Amino acid sequence: MEMKKDGFERIFIGDRKNNALADFIDFSVPAGFDDFSKKMAARFPECKTGINRLFQDMKALFGLSLMIDRGYGDTSFKTFISFIVSQKHSVPLKLRVIRMLFM
Repeated sequence: MEMKKDGFERIFIGDRKNNALADFIDFSVPAGFDDFSKKMAARFPECKTGINRLFQDMKALFGLSLMIDRGYGDTSFKTFISFIVSQKHSVPLKLRVIRMLFM
């Protein structure tokens, strides 16, 4: 069964009770990183830069997880080194991954 592309999941933030609809968000999560990122940036334009960075990081980490799952290299360490020396990913992302794994 194929998921709905325009909203396979819904997020509710806030409280619908007591007529507090101004503080309530009903957000449909679209399928795919790019569509999700665009929809989040449209909903929260003041956070667009941070949202874009978050999704870039998520895509890179997802790619790294696929490398590990597929057994790229002989060990996870080789996969990690391949990620670190790659020019495909930014230095700040590499530093965040190192901090996450080793600190």
